[in-house]
Amino acid sequence: MQQASPSRPDSGGARRVTFSEAAPSVAPPPPTPPPPSSTGDEEAGPRSDGGQPRREGWYARFKGAVRSLKREVLALYYAIGDPRTPWACKLLPWLVLAYALSPLDLIPDFIPVLGYVDDMLLLPGLLWLAVKLIPDEIMADARQRAHLEPLLLRRNWVAAVLVFLSWVAVALLCAHLAFDKWADAESRPYEWAVLAGTGGLLTIGFVTWMVTRLQYERRRRDEWNASLNASLLPRHDSS
Repeated sequence: MQQASPSRPDSGGARRVTFSEAAPSVAPPPPTPPPPSSTGDEEAGPRSDGGQPRREGWYARFKGAVRSLKREVLALYYAIGDPRTPWACKLLPWLVLAYALSPLDLIPDFIPVLGYVDDMLLLPGLLWLAVKLIPDEIMADARQRAHLEPLLLRRNWVAAVLVFLSWVAVALLCAHLAFDKWADAESRPYEWAVLAGTGGLLTIGFVTWMVTRLQYERRRRDEWNASLNASLLPRHDSS
């Protein structure tokens, strides 16, 4: 695998570099596996109680699982773009990647219990199914490239709009069913006005949130590019 060598910015100012161009200079070294412990369910770590290895907490394991999931999404992105991947194997992984990059989940996070089903079951299950469709050697190369070339993927706003439209459809359906069950004859003529107002309020809220999120994503990407540009600038020894 050839890695693009980072070029120095021109004299007119800091050049905006791509992530793949600057990644080899900022990518962390491959992690070294911890030495095997005497038992299979204990993690190597500082010994604090009688010389026994300290077990890793659930929060640390959860953070590790989230990092692994993000790396798997990036590896899937590289695998889809690999010319060796058959076209028939790209359709479902492409849909899964589009949903994984959507800033909106199909099941909203504010719903108790069910809101976490998407992050803990649905998305990992879809990723597992998408990875199974890609040849093993291509996926192995994609995982290695994801480690060597960290990339800040853009959010998929097309998928976010589709998810939002599904939310609006469910909300309007619930409002219609509520009118059919509890509204009296005098209130039924106002059903379409209520449905239109509900859809309008949801749309205004979504557009406001989307503009705010786009501004945040732009600031985040500018900070990322600035850090990569700074890593490529030549270091001058202070006299």
